[in-house]
Amino acid sequence: MFARIGVAIGLLALVTGLLALPGLLRHRQRRRRLAPPDGGDVEVSQQAVDAAWSEVRDSFVDYGYTWPSGSPRAVGRQAAQVLPEDAGRALVILSRQVERSRYALAAVHSADLSALVGTVRDGLRTDKGWDARLISEWWPRSWWRALGQALAWQALWARAKAVIAGWRAR
Repeated sequence: MFARIGVAIGLLALVTGLLALPGLLRHRQRRRRLAPPDGGDVEVSQQAVDAAWSEVRDSFVDYGYTWPSGSPRAVGRQAAQVLPEDAGRALVILSRQVERSRYALAAVHSADLSALVGTVRDGLRTDKGWDARLISEWWPRSWWRALGQALAWQALWARAKAVIAGWRAR
C-alpha cells in the first residue's frame, strides 16, 4: 500500500514538474535577458537593448497580443496603443533605444532597460484577469512558439540530410 502511495506521489511530482517547466524556463530566459551588464557601464550594448526588446516582444505574445511588424520605432508606436499611458511611453522609449543601438554611430546611454521592460510588462497585465496572467506566466505562448520553430528547423535539417544522403548514394 505504501508503495502505491509513493508511486502516486512520485507521478504527481513528475506531472507538476512537467507542467511548471515552460514557465520556469521562460522565467530563466527573462532573468538572463535582463541581467545587468558587468562592470556597471553607463553605455548599454546593442545585445542588452536587443535582449530587452526580445523580452518585450515575447511578453506581448505571452499575454495574447499580436506583435506588429515594421521598424522598431513603428512597432513601438503601434504596440503602445494597446498599453496604458506609462507603459506605452516606456515601450516608445525602448523602441528608440533599439533604433539608436542598431543605427547610431555613438554609443547608447540608456535608462534602466529592466525598469522599462517591467513597466511594459505591468501594462500588459493590467486588463488581464488572474487566469490569463497565470497562463501567461506558467504556460507562455512564446515558449511554445519557439519550441515549434526549433522542431520545425530540426525536421527541415533532417529532410535536408536525407536528400543529401540520397544524392551521395547515386
